[in-house]
Amino acid sequence: CIGPVNKALNMLCVWADNNNTPSEPFYKHVARLDDFLWVAEDGMKMQGYNGSQCWDTSFAIQAVLESGLAPKFPELCTSVFSFLEKTQILSTPTSQASDAFLYESIPNRQQFFRHVSKGGWPFSTSAHGWPISDCTAEGLKATLGLMDSAEVKAKFGEFPASRLY
Repeated sequence: CIGPVNKALNMLCVWADNNNTPSEPFYKHVARLDDFLWVAEDGMKMQGYNGSQCWDTSFAIQAVLESGLAPKFPELCTSVFSFLEKTQILSTPTSQASDAFLYESIPNRQQFFRHVSKGGWPFSTSAHGWPISDCTAEGLKATLGLMDSAEVKAKFGEFPASRLY
């Protein structure tokens, strides 16, 4: 789910599809509600996404790279690269092992009117599952910038060209 409106709607559809009774798919939705809800000083809030981790991280590391400070923070650079690698949608063995990968087949994409998701970056995490053009641009820019870091190259090797298309 990409936001609170369709999170609630999807839960309702799963509930209705099972004759208005709890089911395993329904409880899978319930388990992810905390991604969207929190209590503030003035009551319960619901956010539009499960965070902005990829977006924020991409801009933060670009600032580190542009400032020339990356060599002073090698662990930061390798940690961010690892996060961005895991966050790239359906492009790593971890993300390809997820249930979401099944929906990337051409018949499933046509049935559900979905565009190709593989290769993009989301606003938050790979659990978000939807590539967003500006998030993809910033995630790619950050990843390519990190590839110039000696520490990143030493730990991860070269960025495979197959991850660019």
